[in-house]
Amino acid sequence: MRYKFLLSLTIVFFLWQMPFSLAQTHMSQFSQNIEEKIRTNTNLDGALVGISVRQAKTGELLYTNNGDLLLRPASNLKLFTAAVALATLGNDYTFETDLRTDGIVKKEVLHGNLFIQGKGDPTLLESDVERLVKKMKQNGIKAIDGDVIGDDSWYDDIRYSIDLPWSDEMFGYGSAISALTVSPDLDYDAGSVILNISPNQKIGKQANIQLEPKTDYVKVINQTKTVSAEEETDLTFKREHGGNKIIVDGTISVNADEQKETVAVWEPTNYALSIFTEKLDENGIKLIGDVKRGESPEKTKRITNHHSIPLSDLLIPFMKLSNNGHAETLIKEMGKVKCNEGSWEKGLEA
Repeated sequence: MRYKFLLSLTIVFFLWQMPFSLAQTHMSQFSQNIEEKIRTNTNLDGALVGISVRQAKTGELLYTNNGDLLLRPASNLKLFTAAVALATLGNDYTFETDLRTDGIVKKEVLHGNLFIQGKGDPTLLESDVERLVKKMKQNGIKAIDGDVIGDDSWYDDIRYSIDLPWSDEMFGYGSAISALTVSPDLDYDAGSVILNISPNQKIGKQANIQLEPKTDYVKVINQTKTVSAEEETDLTFKREHGGNKIIVDGTISVNADEQKETVAVWEPTNYALSIFTEKLDENGIKLIGDVKRGESPEKTKRITNHHSIPLSDLLIPFMKLSNNGHAETLIKEMGKVKCNEGSWEKGLEA
């Protein structure tokens, strides 16, 4: 697999850097060289190889070898997503999360609604949310006489790409995409929680399960059992479509290392709102109104905001961990920036 990946990169960069006229001159020799490499390399025995090379501006077909064969390029496409995102958005581009209001502060009470305006940040952590709340408190707000409203309208409301397998929906690599979401750790699997499972000291007892971040937004049903050192660890995880009840079942060996599973939540905007209101409570800020989703009016005032790490830094976990959510988010972000529509369709146009 590594050889095939490097071969693909070699072809791409060879053609990318070659002047068009030179590419035409050498295409015959190039074709012979590639076909010879495919034919003689034993790592490709039994493999299906499809290559289609076209002139970038005109679409003219320059070379094909099973070019019409339908194959899955899989995560290799993240190379192109990253390159185009850097070219479109820039190395220093950051995602923003705003706290805004349509009201005024009087005697430490915000009289009006508080809007959490998400702008696609896939790196927003629980600690970042807490910092936003603390900044709000430092600005003299100790109560909110209004609603807390989550605004995720920066992107459209299509949460899943059409080619996502249903079986992937519950896992971190298949999480829903929202402009307002939270990540559980520095891997930045936005819209998910982490379950850390360790064996009980007593055989026959339930395993210990710790949730990261700690939140009431999901409910964990522990149906596990700690078994002897001679028995195997065999854990299963289930979250049904449309809900946030996570069932952990199976066995864990008494001498097993801690097990870790990343599970996607249902509706990441509400997840972010839940984390935010939990932090309000922890910091002694009283909420008098309701918690809901909606759009920020045009005439609102900023209370405080948070910026993500720059795009150049985000690309490290994106590429190193092959993070699907980052790829989906970057496409929508390019659509929003270039076409004023945070959708996959406009992102691909951009």
